[in-house]
Amino acid sequence: MSRSSLEAFLLDLEKDLSKTSDAYRRQTADRRTNHFVFLPRLFVEEIKKEFEHRDILNLFGKEDVQNYVETGADNIFQACRTQAQSFKKTRDVRIVSNQHFIKVTLLETANPKATPDQNPNFNNFDKLKKLYTSELNTFVLGLNEFLKEQYNRRLNKAVKDGYFDTEKKRFIRNDRMKEGKTEITKGTDLVEGGHMEGAGILESRVRDAIDTAINQNYTSKASREVLMSNLEALGINLDLIRDDSTESFIFSAQSLMDNRNAGFESARLKDELLAQIRAGIKRLNNKKPIAGLKGSDTPTQRFEKKATKAVLKEFKKKKGVTTSKEPKIENSTRKASSTSSSKLKKTSTAALGKAKVPKTKFPVAKTQKSPYSIASYIGIFNQQLPGVVQKNMIPPALQNQTGRFASSVRVTDITRTAKGFPSIGYTYQRNPYETFEQGNRQGSVDRDPRKLIDKSIREIAVQFAIGRFYTRRV
Repeated sequence: MSRSSLEAFLLDLEKDLSKTSDAYRRQTADRRTNHFVFLPRLFVEEIKKEFEHRDILNLFGKEDVQNYVETGADNIFQACRTQAQSFKKTRDVRIVSNQHFIKVTLLETANPKATPDQNPNFNNFDKLKKLYTSELNTFVLGLNEFLKEQYNRRLNKAVKDGYFDTEKKRFIRNDRMKEGKTEITKGTDLVEGGHMEGAGILESRVRDAIDTAINQNYTSKASREVLMSNLEALGINLDLIRDDSTESFIFSAQSLMDNRNAGFESARLKDELLAQIRAGIKRLNNKKPIAGLKGSDTPTQRFEKKATKAVLKEFKKKKGVTTSKEPKIENSTRKASSTSSSKLKKTSTAALGKAKVPKTKFPVAKTQKSPYSIASYIGIFNQQLPGVVQKNMIPPALQNQTGRFASSVRVTDITRTAKGFPSIGYTYQRNPYETFEQGNRQGSVDRDPRKLIDKSIREIAVQFAIGRFYTRRV
């Protein structure tokens, strides 16, 4: 990888990331496969967060307020189920639901009415918001009236936090949200659709921008290890990149303030990434040696390595002779010539939204923090586990007799592995059931309690769309 090709890569990446995310959202993300997940229990937790942001958490503890919120959550849940069924009249929709949750999926589908300058696919994100918008408006406005009547406290719209700097004599805005002074007027003043952990618009856009930059700057397959090594040598951190391979988006009803604050944090990370990219371009331009930077072999180096390789090849034919490892010849990865580049036609923003960009796998150090903690699922796991475990207790697995084993299973904690995957810790009544674990006196592959519990946890986890995760007995 030459300095010129690395610089070209960074220039393309810097140009793409300098744009706003609005066009990417409208033309690409909203029109890919989208999943909407709603759990009444988690919705109640999101409303609780809004009360906390407004310093009225004490009101949430009132029984009548909790009842009002829980009833509202159930009404939104039922509205989502009804609306999802109505989608079947016009769209290919996938619905997974039980008494605790609903997940509605709209696949990437061509819209026959799309104009030539538009992305040809339906806007799945806007369509899925119709599942809950009407009922959410009714709930939020009703909650506001209820609080005014019962507690003389209204809900106001959220605004950016800030302070007046006496030295600079101007208002300084912070990238945080607080309650303003204008009364709410719609449901999205309190709750809005927020994307799930590490798979938001910005994280996906960074990944797509990197994939596009690579495919534009390399006519041959470049070494990903060398690229990552060079980016590290330049001080460029790609923590913000989305680290899964799917092109779909999962969103749920989330606290407006929490969702906006998470967005501010993502934007801050993007600004840091842009600053690192620009600094890297500047370092490449000044032609000074950069420690750790790997590049293509010079013509002289390639000649020496080819000569060495030819000599070693002859010695390998002789018996009893041990040779050293053949040197690897690094070929130049120059960009395509300006003549061929000039033949490329410019495309519209809409056309870019249609394009399928080959994906590149990168070893990513960590993922973006979730708008809400995955640990909030613990209560729902423990609510459902006894019934799911008991249902799965059929031969050749452990069989249900007294119900004691199923009722003893519970999730204790949810942490993250070094690679960012959820790790769900659980426990059960070890005496007398631990004897059936493999390696113990009555150990059995089929009757191992851990296998039964793992299966049950994964069955419940489907509703959360968690993705890859691990389970462990604690």
